[in-house]
Amino acid sequence: MIRIPDNATDTSLFCLPVQTNGTDAFKLALYLISRGLEGVDARIVHILHDEIIVEARDGIEDQVLEIVKKSMEEALRFISQRVPSPTSLSEQIP
Repeated sequence: MIRIPDNATDTSLFCLPVQTNGTDAFKLALYLISRGLEGVDARIVHILHDEIIVEARDGIEDQVLEIVKKSMEEALRFISQRVPSPTSLSEQIP
């Protein structure tokens, strides 16, 4: 059991549950996205901190965005069932 004194100034202990749940949700989202992209001409090409970079064929961007969004929201709902977790996506076309 972790005991936190009343005068604790180190906030890292308070962040631990949020960061841990976020990490678990991110890993689950990677799995769900990978599974959702099966049979689609798109793939995960890079992961950087809390970003997932997906490369897709022209013309299927909306389909891929929907797969990524639904996968991320499903993962967050599974991990943090009582906390609303909206996702934000951005599309970058070179």
